[in-house]
Amino acid sequence: MVERLHANFYHNFMTREGFETHREAVLELVNKMSKISKNPSET
Repeated sequence: MVERLHANFYHNFMTREGFETHREAVLELVNKMSKISKNPSET
């Protein structure tokens, strides 16, 4: 998901709907990673 967003930045090939789907998934991943980095013992 992240890689496609990165590629889309340079090539603009995604539809708005596809972009939003990928964006939401990446934001969810970032939130999970943030929680893990704050409390690594809770994983």
